[in-house]
Amino acid sequence: MNESNFEHVSKEKHMHSHKAERAIKILLFILVAATALGFIVKGLWNALMPQLFGWHTLTFWQALGLLLLAKIFFGGFHRHSGGGAHWRNRMKQRLEEMTHSYIPAYGDLARANIRSVERGLALRRMVIEKMKSSSSAERFAKGIERCRYRSEVERTVATRSATR
Repeated sequence: MNESNFEHVSKEKHMHSHKAERAIKILLFILVAATALGFIVKGLWNALMPQLFGWHTLTFWQALGLLLLAKIFFGGFHRHSGGGAHWRNRMKQRLEEMTHSYIPAYGDLARANIRSVERGLALRRMVIEKMKSSSSAERFAKGIERCRYRSEVERTVATRSATR
């Protein structure tokens, strides 16, 4: 075996042993953390729940199962590698889009609703005026004309806003 092949084989063995060591360390960390958390949950449960609610005490394995259930129900098993920044940027972009498109549209909608309320009040006043006296037919006709003119203006404004 020549020297370059020996170095290549040696580097591969070193990489594989490094990965194995890392996996063992991670597994050991998970076991220690799970054991510690199991005892913490057991201690807290047994100190509080029987006295507060009259519930039974837990064993270590029950506490570990409870911890696992809580993780499944409330935490999930997703990875936390930089996903928060991506989510934050997406939300920021969506808020900017909403600010530039939705908010002006809602403003236009609110103004249109106010105009229709004003028009409804004007029509109500005209009907009441018409009912009070028959000589006000001329004022009634002028009021109807004003409402038609407002409708035309509103349609023009709406088509201009739609082309923005």
